Amino acid sequence: MFAVFRVHTVPSKVAVGNTFGLRGIVFNNSTATITFANGTCTSPLSITFNKNVMIQPQATTATCKAQQVTRKLGEQSHVRSPNLLGLTYRATAPGITNATMTFKYGALAATSKSPASDTISRVYTFNILPAGLQLTNSQHSPPSRSSSQPGVLKLVP
Repeated sequence: MFAVFRVHTVPSKVAVGNTFGLRGIVFNNSTATITFANGTCTSPLSITFNKNVMIQPQATTATCKAQQVTRKLGEQSHVRSPNLLGLTYRATAPGITNATMTFKYGALAATSKSPASDTISRVYTFNILPAGLQLTNSQHSPPSRSSSQPGVLKLVP
């Protein structure tokens, strides 16, 4: 089993009109070695939103860098989305929003010579604030349903 935890938005508070990303940690608590793409050309995460967010393509002239990441039992890695050149998430309306994150990886068991492709999914809930609303240090947004500890993830066929 693998876990994606400590998920949060970047920046931490998102208001209507802002662009933002999601960041988390992938933790390998399986005996299999996992591999995944995590460069600027490819991302191990694909994210869909139930409402309040538009995924926008952006023109870019920058070059991309492919990177393959390998993690063994007990190792972790930061992942973020969008991690691709030319893609942004823009908040379009205020309210509680669900982001379904799907993590794509290959798992190589000790008895196998080639990795098996698989995915795991997790829903992260966060609040989009109205446009122009500025929070002070004494104000807090409603808590998200993300845990700072590894959680059980459903496997996606």
